Amino acid sequence: MWLAAAAIVFLADVFLHLPVTDFCDWLATRYGFTEYDTVVRVGFLLLGACTFVTIWVWPSGHRLLVGLTMTCLVALMLLAHRLIVVNAVESIHYPQYALIVLLLAPAVGDVEIAWIGATILGAIDEGYQARFLPRGAPDYFDWNDVVLNAIGAAVGVVMLVTFTKVSRRPLRDSGGLRWAIAAAVVIALVLAPPVWSPFWEATPGGRLFHRLTASEAMVVLTVIYALVMAVRRISQPRDPVSLARPR
Repeated sequence: MWLAAAAIVFLADVFLHLPVTDFCDWLATRYGFTEYDTVVRVGFLLLGACTFVTIWVWPSGHRLLVGLTMTCLVALMLLAHRLIVVNAVESIHYPQYALIVLLLAPAVGDVEIAWIGATILGAIDEGYQARFLPRGAPDYFDWNDVVLNAIGAAVGVVMLVTFTKVSRRPLRDSGGLRWAIAAAVVIALVLAPPVWSPFWEATPGGRLFHRLTASEAMVVLTVIYALVMAVRRISQPRDPVSLARPR
């Protein structure tokens, strides 16, 4: 049931991209882009602030560490909005992929696997947009959006660790996965090194942003993955004997 719900949400994200884009364009035309962008920005700020405060004040034995992890994710969001976000509606990536993690985690029983799965789905989504959408998407693979998807998925992990017991399973050995991630970062650095000059690109409306290369995105994804692993570890049960007891 949970896996089916996650699949439905993901497919809705993919195939409703153009209709939602058209609706947003209509709103911007009807009310003016500045007014539309301001309302959307304030709405997402209020949603983010409520989530941030709730995670910090929710009674938990590891509230400080969970709150610090959420603070790091908010810092990444602020940096992303300064460097790679073009307009306010792009914040939709955060709740979209937080929701996918919230649905995937009960299905797979592990928040780490749920984050990895959601991040891969986010990359598939961006690949579909670049390859098949005739409009409403850039004509290149958008690593910027992949990073935003991964941040949103990490927020979902923090919410699960704070509010549920889904994450409280025995830790698996992730050594092989970490070596694979390290190899992917090295390969990305060799094949798609960072581009520092020119650093900025301009949208038709004059908004400056930085287009991440694969290597830059892989480095950021590794940082996010480290935060996911850290918050997952602090949520593990302290009594390993109890894990072996029959339910």
